[in-house]
Amino acid sequence: QFHVHDGGAGASLIAQWIGVEENFRFGDRVAAIGDLNGDGHQEYAVSGPLATLDVNEPEGGAVWVFNGGPDFDVQERSRGTALGVRSYEHLGASVAAVGDIDGDGSSDFAVSSRGGVAPDGVETSGDLYIYDADVQRTYRLGNDANPFGAGFGVGVALLGASEGLHGPMVVVG
Repeated sequence: QFHVHDGGAGASLIAQWIGVEENFRFGDRVAAIGDLNGDGHQEYAVSGPLATLDVNEPEGGAVWVFNGGPDFDVQERSRGTALGVRSYEHLGASVAAVGDIDGDGSSDFAVSSRGGVAPDGVETSGDLYIYDADVQRTYRLGNDANPFGAGFGVGVALLGASEGLHGPMVVVG
């Protein structure tokens, strides 16, 4: 579950959302991910790395993306859902804003997974995915050289731009 509180002195509860299934670990990671729709408000992402939304992909994980703004009716603010594509992928291990990676003028965000078992039974290490403003995957950074469970993708953070690079630096743990 996740809660939205007023940032003022009272920190009063504005909204809360409890996930559909308790064992999804809904709310495990929450992040402001930039202004995806250009309305001047930060959007936010909430992960459930143990979510099973496709019966063929148990514990694939999911990340729900919501439009920010003064009205926190989460049912009406839903922007989209990113789903894990492999069994036990655990998508949503980490979520972070990464700026405009694809150069289209809109903010993008990163979502990592800890690894999983592909439909063909092959075990893989974690991945880092970049999503665009429409919650569509645009890039994948995988580390298949690591053995299953090596932890690649457990954490992600934006370091910012560096001279000589084509975009911001993203660190993956």
